[in-house]
Amino acid sequence: MTKEEIENKIKKRFNELSNIFPESIAKDDPRVQSILTFLGDIKGKKILDAGCGKGRFSKLLIEKGGVVTGVDLSEKLLKIAKKNIEGGDFVVGSITNLKFSDNLFDFVVCVEALEHIPDTIRAVKEMTRVLKKDGKIIIIDKNKLSFHNRLFLPNIFVKKYMEFSNKWMYPKNFPFVEKWFFPTEVEKILGQYCKDTKRKYLEDNKKKLFNIFNLFIAWMGIK
Repeated sequence: MTKEEIENKIKKRFNELSNIFPESIAKDDPRVQSILTFLGDIKGKKILDAGCGKGRFSKLLIEKGGVVTGVDLSEKLLKIAKKNIEGGDFVVGSITNLKFSDNLFDFVVCVEALEHIPDTIRAVKEMTRVLKKDGKIIIIDKNKLSFHNRLFLPNIFVKKYMEFSNKWMYPKNFPFVEKWFFPTEVEKILGQYCKDTKRKYLEDNKKKLFNIFNLFIAWMGIK
């Protein structure tokens, strides 16, 4: 099965489960704060929200004055985004094949979407392709080294158990398994297309002894 065929199955799965995904996010959420801090003044700036879902991050960026384009595979998620959000442009599409010209956006934001893409390198390449010179990209996703807050086990073990028990988003024997990333993994890929990269471990609800075990990582780059 090709990566494109797998993407189509992932798209179908997101459409099937569209009701379970949140439509909003708290303004003090560490993911939101890391995006706003890294991007700085976004008023009037063109922003791509790659894998925007129902547009919960797009909405906050628009409220801050950003000119936002949201892209997602799922027509059902985008339908909700269009209904709930004024001022954004939401289009169906794959992050691995963005229908935009080179050097178009000032900023690119990608939150918990890379984990659902079969071709990680191609996705990062496409996001940086549409980014302007000196533009900023921030990717936020799950940390393969993170620990569960209550079970005191590596989250990846909990995830594998849930997948084995058929209690994860993708059913057992689905042709794709949701990816989580080692801290240096995405940073190395970004480094192929950006002149400056860094990563930040985002705070969890329950603070850990070492932040390297936090669930989310923000990878940031300047093209």
